[in-house]
Amino acid sequence: RAAGERALSRFLDAQPGRPASVLIEKQEGDGRLLGRSEVFAPVLLPQTIGAGAVGAVVAARITGREGEALTGDIVSGPIEQELSPAA
Repeated sequence: RAAGERALSRFLDAQPGRPASVLIEKQEGDGRLLGRSEVFAPVLLPQTIGAGAVGAVVAARITGREGEALTGDIVSGPIEQELSPAA
């Protein structure tokens, strides 16, 4: 368990400055948006896009971390995604 926590901490510490595509999952009580990056890391973003952000994918730049969540800024979004049909 301790080794996993150290690995997670190293991973999160290496993310600032990197771009990420973030799927917005919900708005937090403080107004920030909570989403998941393409590697499923939780990302907190400022609420800079309008209502209806939940379900949108935005381009973000990771700026830091708060506990086990990354923080970032929205660079652009929402991003239009083309989904492939199920086989």
